[in-house]
Amino acid sequence: MDLIAHLKRGWMDGSLETGREIFDLIPDKAQFLRDLIALVADAQAESDEHHQLFLETRELVLDPARWKEGHRLSDRVRKKAIAEERAGNPDPQKVAVLWFVELIGRVAYNLSHPQDPFDEDNGWYLIKSMRDKNGCIAKTLTIADYWAVIEKQFTCKAS
Repeated sequence: MDLIAHLKRGWMDGSLETGREIFDLIPDKAQFLRDLIALVADAQAESDEHHQLFLETRELVLDPARWKEGHRLSDRVRKKAIAEERAGNPDPQKVAVLWFVELIGRVAYNLSHPQDPFDEDNGWYLIKSMRDKNGCIAKTLTIADYWAVIEKQFTCKAS
C-alpha cells in the first residue's frame, strides 16, 4: 500500500495517530492552512452565522505577519465554545465550527514560531476534525472535499 493510501485509510478510521502522521508530513503547513480555510470559507453562505468568523480566520491565515494573532482568535472562540456547551442544549454545528476555528488559530500561531507555542498536537486534532466534524463545519462539503485538501499537500507541483 502506498503512503497516501495508508494515510487516507487511517484518516478515514478517525485515527489521531494518523492525524499526527499527516500533519508531520505536510511540507508547507502554511499552504495547508490557506487551502483548508479557503475551502471552508468559500463553502459558507453569506447568511450563515459563521461566515464572518471564517472570513476573519482566512484573513489571519493569509497574512504571515498576523499569525501571532491566532492566539487571540483561539482564546476568543474557545470562550464562545465553552459558553455554548455550558448553556445547555448547544448547537452542534456552532460548537464544531468554534472548535475547528480554535484549532486553525492555534496552528497559525505556532507557525509564527512563538516562544510559548500551543501543544504540537493541535495540528493532529485539526486533521482529525476535518473528518470527524465534516458535516457540521460546512454542510455542502464532503469528506472527499477535505481529503482533497490533505492529498494536495503531497502532490508534486510542476515548476
